[in-house]
Amino acid sequence: MTTSKSLPARPSLESLRKQAKKLARDIAAGDARAIARARVQLPNVDPPLTQRNAQLVIAREYGFAGWQDLTAEVSKRLGKGVEWAATQARRVIHDNDVEVSPAASVARIPS
Repeated sequence: MTTSKSLPARPSLESLRKQAKKLARDIAAGDARAIARARVQLPNVDPPLTQRNAQLVIAREYGFAGWQDLTAEVSKRLGKGVEWAATQARRVIHDNDVEVSPAASVARIPS
């Protein structure tokens, strides 16, 4: 098996989808390099590739077992996971729980 590609620190799910679409198109057009790439990851699948299989090839090239694993990692890196939501919740709670000094006479209205 070939060495995995490195996923960028801030990957684009749209770019990964486009890579899969291009791979599927290249295979359908008979591109030998594209066919060889697919055969490394999916030796028992015959061309043309479905979009799902093309996505699986891309995911495996990046070292993931499947597309769902790859998209989960992308979401995590982009801060859309549970940790991001928890951080946002803590920030809102903190921002709305500011102590007001006795000299302040105006109540703070959260925005």
